[in-house]
Amino acid sequence: MTWVAKVLACGVVLAATGCKRTANEAATAAADARVVVTLESSALRDLTRQVDVVGTLRGAREATVSAEVDGRVLALAHDLGDVVEPGAVLARLDPVEYELELAERAAMVVQVLRKIGLDALPDGELDVDVVPAVVRAALQVKNERAKYDRGKALFGQDPPVISDQDLADLETQWQVAIATHELEITIARALLAEARTREAERRTAQRRLADTVVHAPEDFRAAVGRRFVDVGEFVRAGDPLFALVVGDPIDLIADVPERYARDVAVGQRVAVRVDASTTPYAGTVERVAPNIDAGSRTFRVEIRVANPRGELRPGGFARAAIETRVDAGVTFVPLAAVASFVGSSKVFTVEDGHAVEHRVRTGIRQGEAIEIVEGFSGVAPLIVTGLAKVADGTAVEVKPATALDGPPIAPRAPSEPARKDSP
Repeated sequence: MTWVAKVLACGVVLAATGCKRTANEAATAAADARVVVTLESSALRDLTRQVDVVGTLRGAREATVSAEVDGRVLALAHDLGDVVEPGAVLARLDPVEYELELAERAAMVVQVLRKIGLDALPDGELDVDVVPAVVRAALQVKNERAKYDRGKALFGQDPPVISDQDLADLETQWQVAIATHELEITIARALLAEARTREAERRTAQRRLADTVVHAPEDFRAAVGRRFVDVGEFVRAGDPLFALVVGDPIDLIADVPERYARDVAVGQRVAVRVDASTTPYAGTVERVAPNIDAGSRTFRVEIRVANPRGELRPGGFARAAIETRVDAGVTFVPLAAVASFVGSSKVFTVEDGHAVEHRVRTGIRQGEAIEIVEGFSGVAPLIVTGLAKVADGTAVEVKPATALDGPPIAPRAPSEPARKDSP
């Protein structure tokens, strides 16, 4: 072979080798351009919707016991923190003035009854015919009528035994007796009305005397939340003496934003939390205000919470989650699958080795998953790693998550340079 042939043969070999190397490098570059990602599937869950509110705890019943009459405090039967039974004695005021008033009113009742001739007030209407003064007046009428009848008979004889004047005098006496009888009936009824008035005054005095002993309300058991007075103080009617509170159950008073007006209803379950405890307390919506406050654009709710151990204190701050409804089949995606930038959120699925972008709006977060409100739904694998390098249409290479957790991949050796053959 001549040297020219050798040169041409070498050129063909070198050209073939170079083309093969270029194709391999292009394939390697294409493989290197793919983004290595891992996938994790979305899921469908039943989601309990809730409205979060804050508010103030208040006893299910609270009452301020005040003085009913003026007086000086002689004794206090209970103090701060004491549990008070229904109707229990709380305090005693000086009763002397009211004892004297009661005795005076009772004597006045007796005095009026004596004028009528009675020993006690009748239960119903008074039978005036048994009143002594009326009985006497009735007898007088009967007597004067008899005199008139006899005089009229004597006047009718021929000749008349009495004169016209005598007969007229007898008739006048009879009419005066009738008027006197009617007057006695009126007086008896007036005295009876006065006696009833005096009896009412006596009962008022008796009630005022009884009010010197201050009692707790009769219809509930409570604890003393505050004491306002001390022994020896002079109090006026209406002055507060004790503040009583029922701590079990207890109410949470909260204001709910107007937009939840159609969601919150009586009977819904509530989880109540306080800073002093990590355990939530179960409650129920007890009352919902029918009106919305025009200033705050909120409406008030009362949440009833059982508090048998007294761990919740009236006046304390609490947070509550009101369970409004349960939505079935809500899409949740891994938190790592959501890429957010400048208020925009998106997730990526993989189709034919390329990333597919889905712009989404997120909702409630549960642990390491987050609700998708719109933009994506259902169960599908989503990219959870390498999101910083992924865009819509990016070529990706899916690796199992365990592969990324293994030892680091060794760096690729650099390509060997083309060997020059000597001619």
